[in-house]
Amino acid sequence: MSAAHFMDALARQSLWLSALVILTGLMQRVLLRRFGAGPVLAGWWLVPLGLLATWLPVARWAPELPLVRWLQSPIVVATQVAGPHPAPPPSSWPAVAAAVAVLWALGAMSSLALAWRAQQQYLHSLRRDHDGTWRSPAGSSPAEAGVWRSLLVLPQDFEQRFSAAEQTLVLAHEVVHHRRHDNGWRLLALLLCTLHWFNPLAWRAARRLRQHQELACDAAVLRQQPQALAAYANALLKSHTAVSEVPIASSAWQSNHPLLERVRMLELHTTHASRRTTGRWLASALAVLGAGAVYATHVQPPEAAAQATASVMLTLNLANDGLPGGSPQVLTKLGQLATVKISPKNGEPGATWEIDLRTTQLADGRLQVESHYRTGEPAREVAPHTQVVAQDETFEFIVSNAGHVLSGNLTPHLLAAR
Repeated sequence: MSAAHFMDALARQSLWLSALVILTGLMQRVLLRRFGAGPVLAGWWLVPLGLLATWLPVARWAPELPLVRWLQSPIVVATQVAGPHPAPPPSSWPAVAAAVAVLWALGAMSSLALAWRAQQQYLHSLRRDHDGTWRSPAGSSPAEAGVWRSLLVLPQDFEQRFSAAEQTLVLAHEVVHHRRHDNGWRLLALLLCTLHWFNPLAWRAARRLRQHQELACDAAVLRQQPQALAAYANALLKSHTAVSEVPIASSAWQSNHPLLERVRMLELHTTHASRRTTGRWLASALAVLGAGAVYATHVQPPEAAAQATASVMLTLNLANDGLPGGSPQVLTKLGQLATVKISPKNGEPGATWEIDLRTTQLADGRLQVESHYRTGEPAREVAPHTQVVAQDETFEFIVSNAGHVLSGNLTPHLLAAR
C-alpha cells in the first residue's frame, strides 16, 4: 500500500470514528437516564463494530431500501478536455503523503510510548507488603492494575482512610472491574486512540468509556448491597482526595468523572432488573444496527460493483475544420459521466461544443455509449444519441446547430478491471 492510499484509508477511518463517537454519545444520553449505567456500556459496541464494518469485504448484493440506494449513490466528477491531453504536470502529492504518513507514525509511536511509560511508572511505584498485598503511595486510589496479570492495589493508608464497611464496598467495586475485563476494553480504546492520536474525539471517547465503566461498577455493587448507599457515597468523597491517578490500562476506584454527577447517579442502582435488561438489549441492538448501516454504505449491487472497478478509454476523431486535430482521449469509469469540451483552435471563429459521455456494459458484453451534445451561448443540448457497439468498434456521429456542424467518430476501449 502506497503512502497516499494509506493516508486516504486513515482519513476515512478517522471520519467514521468521529461519526460513531458522536452517535454513541447521543444514544447514551437517553440510555443513561432511562436505564442506568449498565446498558450504556453495551452502547459502546457501536464504535468497534462500526469501524470493523468498514474493513469487511464489499458484498455484491444490496437490499432494495431507499436509504441504502441513497448511500450508494456515487459522487460523479466531470472530466473536461480540450483537444489532445497535455502531459500532466509533476505532482507533489506523493511526497506530501509520505511526509504526513511519517508524521502520523511518529505521533502513534509517541502516544503508545507515553502510555507504556505511564503504566510502567505506576507499576514501579508499587510496593509489596509481607502479606503479599500490593501497595501504592498514601493518598492514592485503590485500583486493579494490568490486563493479563492484574493486581489488586491498595494505598498505604487504605485501612486508615476507609471504614470497614467502606473497604468492603471498594473491594467489591474492583472485583466487578476484574469480572468485566474493563482493563482489556481500556487497552483496546488506547490502541484506537494511538492510531487516531490526532483526533480529539478519540481521546474524549476513551475518557467517557472509563467514566461509564465506573458508573456501571457503582450500580452493580449497590444492586448487591442497596443498604450501603450512604457508606458508598462517603467512600467516593474520601477517594477524591487522592494525589495521583492510575494510567489508562488500569481501573481505579477514583475516576476523572465529575464527583457530583457520580454521586447523583448512585440513585439509579434501584433500576428494576427487567428495565436494565431492556436497556442492554436496546443498546446492543442499536450498536449492531448502526454497524450494519455503516456496512450498507460499502455494499454495491452486482452491476454497479462490476462497473465500478472497470475503466473505459474513449477516443475521438474530429473531422471539422477549425477544431483541434489529433485524437483526444477520455479515461473514465464505466457508468460515470465524462464531459469533453472542444473549442476552436487559435481563436478561429466557430462554435464551442460540449459532449457528455457515459459508457455502460450490457449483459452480452457490448458497450452502450450515451452522448449528449451541447453548443451555443449559453450552451443548450442539440441532440442526444445512444450507440451500442462491440469493444474497439468505431461509430460515426454528426450533429449540427445554427450552421455549426460537429462530425467525427468515436471508439470505446474497455480496460481491464483493477
